[in-house]
This record gives sequence, C-alpha cells and structure tokens, in this order.
Amino acid sequence: MWGEGGVLLGTSEEVEFHAVKSGHSNFSESTEEKKPLTEEEKLLKKRTLEDKIRQRRREREMEEEKEARDRERKRIQMGQEIAERKRNMQDQELKRIAEERKKEKMEDKIARQKVKEEIERDRQARKEMFGNKGEEKSQAASVAPKPQPAPAAQTAPKKEYTTARLQRKKLVGNGADGASVMTDCKNGLVACMRRDLEWPELEGIHCTAHKLELAYKDAMKGVPLAKRVDLLLLGIYLFYEKCSLNRSLLKQAHEICQLPFFIPTRLGDTRWLPRMLQALEHLQKSYKAIVLHMQ
Repeated sequence: MWGEGGVLLGTSEEVEFHAVKSGHSNFSESTEEKKPLTEEEKLLKKRTLEDKIRQRRREREMEEEKEARDRERKRIQMGQEIAERKRNMQDQELKRIAEERKKEKMEDKIARQKVKEEIERDRQARKEMFGNKGEEKSQAASVAPKPQPAPAAQTAPKKEYTTARLQRKKLVGNGADGASVMTDCKNGLVACMRRDLEWPELEGIHCTAHKLELAYKDAMKGVPLAKRVDLLLLGIYLFYEKCSLNRSLLKQAHEICQLPFFIPTRLGDTRWLPRMLQALEHLQKSYKAIVLHMQ
C-alpha cells in the first residue's frame, strides 16, 4: 500500500503507525510487495537511528545546560538585587538614626537656649525690682533724719581652706590616669604631694586598665582588620538599637536557633577593653541568629 509522499507500506500496522506519525489519511493499494531489508540495510538503518538518538540526546543535554546556565544567572542576579536592597535598607536605617540623633541634639540645644533665656529674663526682672527698691530706700533716707550710727559689729574672719587632713602614715601612693595634671614630674598632683608633704617615697600609680587600653590602641593603629571589626560592631549595634521591629525579629531568630537572647552592644561609653570583649562575645553567641535574620 502506498501512502502520501510515495512511502511503500507493507502491513496494516505500518499504515496505522505512519498515519499517526505523519497525519496522512489518503492511502492507495499497490500490487508491489515491500522487500525485506538485507543485513547491510538493517545495520545501516540501525546506525542511522542510533545517530539520530545520539543527536537528539546531545541537543537535549545542550538545552538542559543552557537552561541551567539561565537559572544560575537569574539566581545570581536575584541574589545581587537582594543584597543591594539590604545594603540600601541598612544605609537608609543608618542615615535615619543619624538624622534622629542630629535632630535630638538640635532640640536639646534649643531647649537649653530657651532655659538660658528664661534665666536671663528672670535675672533682669529681679535686678530691676531690687534696683527700684534700692532707689526708693535711698530717697527715703535722704528725706528722713539720719540716725545715729550704731557701733560696728565685729565681722567673722573669712575662712581659707588651705589645709587638708591627710594621714601621712597611711598615705602610700596615688592612683590616676595618664593625664599630665596628675602625673607631671614638676606640677602634677603626685609631684605636688611629694613636695608639699615632704614625702618623696609617695608612689604615683598609672591605672593599669587605662595603660592596657592605650597599649591596645597603639598596637591596633596600623591594622585595617581592627577598624573593620569596630565598624562591623558599630553597624550591628546601630541596626538593632533604635528599631524595635529588628530587635523582635532578632529575638525570634534566637528562639528558632534555640540560642539565649543577646542584644548587640556598642564599644563606646567607657574606654576599657572588657566592653570590646563583651561586644565580640555577644556577636559570636548570636552569629547564627543574626545571619538568619539578615537572610
């Protein structure tokens, strides 16, 4: 049987298969018989089919690789956009906090100025009131007869605080920071006490915690990583300081990670190294929760 396109079909199964595959519906009978394939033809046809299968497999693999690259590119692009949005949000939050602090400082300055002006107005009013009373008294005194001068009362001697009750036997040393007003070899407090008390054995002790802080500052002065750590701790602290929503989300992240809740702390206020150690410990213990919240 002949099909559309001049294809010779031998059995009804081949006719049905060709109809389904090609969509042809017009077939005509033929007296020719379909010759069976020889071994060489079978091998050739088999190789042709295998080549087609390999070709389609390669095309499918290439399409899958292309789709995978497209997905990876979209994922990277989406990650970059999310990171950019997070950075913008953090920058906006830091700017907002800075503006709020600037506004608070300005309001405090205005309030102090108002208080100073009110005090000055009150001082001027009292000055005018008491000045008028003094003028009235002077006028009344000029009209009235002058009274006899009373004997001058004895005024108490003015006290001068030039001595101090220091127990010299118990005075061993003086602890202070490294300021020159305390430790100067000529006019410092320790030098004056040695000279005035005639006690050359008096020891002047520089605060150990202050010396340790100064040594740390000098050691870390040329280390860029130390500055980055300070900025990181300050940024995390400011991110959670003013925003109650961020603090509540951080607390939920601690609960999800099954960690005790630690609020990030700042480095300032005091100069001692324990504040730095406390901030680093809180960051280390809350690291998983902070990363979970930032994601």
